[in-house]
Amino acid sequence: MALNTATVPTPLSNQNPEGSTYASTFSHDTTALLRKEIERVIFDKAPKQYDAMKILNMLPTKTKKADEFTYVEKVWTRQALEVSTWTHGTKTLVLAGTYATVGDLNLQTNFKFYDPNGVQYIIKTVNHSASADTSAVVIEKVNTTGSSWTPILGDFAAADVLTVAGALAADGMDEIGTGNKVQTVQRYNYFEMFQRAQVWTPLQLLNMKNNGTTDIMDYQKKENLEQLRLDIFSSMFAGGRGEAIVYKPSATGTEYETKTMHGIINMMIDGGSEHASPTWSGVQTAFEALSFSTNKKAVGGLRVIMARDEVLTEIAKSYKSEGTRYAPNDRIADLNLMEYKIGTMRFVPVNAELFSADAGVLPPVWDNRLLCLDIQNFYKCQMMGYPYIQGGETKGLLKDGLESDYTKWWVRAYTSLQANGVDGSFYMDIQN
Repeated sequence: MALNTATVPTPLSNQNPEGSTYASTFSHDTTALLRKEIERVIFDKAPKQYDAMKILNMLPTKTKKADEFTYVEKVWTRQALEVSTWTHGTKTLVLAGTYATVGDLNLQTNFKFYDPNGVQYIIKTVNHSASADTSAVVIEKVNTTGSSWTPILGDFAAADVLTVAGALAADGMDEIGTGNKVQTVQRYNYFEMFQRAQVWTPLQLLNMKNNGTTDIMDYQKKENLEQLRLDIFSSMFAGGRGEAIVYKPSATGTEYETKTMHGIINMMIDGGSEHASPTWSGVQTAFEALSFSTNKKAVGGLRVIMARDEVLTEIAKSYKSEGTRYAPNDRIADLNLMEYKIGTMRFVPVNAELFSADAGVLPPVWDNRLLCLDIQNFYKCQMMGYPYIQGGETKGLLKDGLESDYTKWWVRAYTSLQANGVDGSFYMDIQN
């Protein structure tokens, strides 16, 4: 019986291993006697800027006891009032805003307030009308001249801003008529479960173990974990709170309900964070205006600017342009700035290249999006008793006699987001 032997190349032949692209392209012979050279370590060509954990690790952690949680924020109730209409004959001001919004200010009898020019008045009676959805006050002018006040139409105009000065009392009053209540806002979020897995049959595992030419097995595990981190990143920034139906692949019609969480941008939108959509030429003006109007931090408080490198560079260039003052030892050729100081505020830029549409993690609208976050008020959440990230290996047919003839390497995460005081953060969508 003839043996199937490998072709022995002659001394002058063009010698190439099986699988050679050179031999295939130029029609040369191949031989099994030569081994194809394959670099064992697989090179990771993914952009090094796509580092999800660097940004996620910036967020402090809170522990929750349930997969749905509520948290409460105290709002600032000492706000200016605005005039809607003025009836001088009855000395009645109807205030702008709804019954609910004005009622939340705890406006009451004997409150003193200033008109736009600093003239003092006192509230005699308050009428919050739920049915009319309005709030009206009857007022009297504080006497500073010794003569009585005769109101005229020109005393107030629509959109005049009134500033509450305080609640007055008098010696001998036998009634305490004013009372304040803390006003709060409730917010909530859900936990979201993420999972990645890789399936191998017993023979695939053995072949890779015995004859593998690369470190693909180790790399698969690393890749699963990296993709899981990117999944978390995507939901942390762009996720929306709701319910999703997931399906069991091996059982048609088998469904499970699962929760999805609100991410940073939706928390900001729901919480009323300020927003602008400037062109590139207007970025600096818009950034500074939003910075001042959202400044809730103590003097010198730090906020973080997150955007793609190109966006951050354009902003840095605008601050280093001609006419902008800078320290003599600044390197003019360096277009990047490590920190911005505007008034008493401080900002540190953080490269978020995963905002790029090319990264495939966030929608294209994030390509030119800039977030300015009071980062200390954003928390990634972990459920008590449930690991933030866990992983393992399922048992196949050859392990303990189970029926499934394959092995799965899996990783799973369970997390959520809490965002407090998002009115101290803002975002911009820059238009080309």
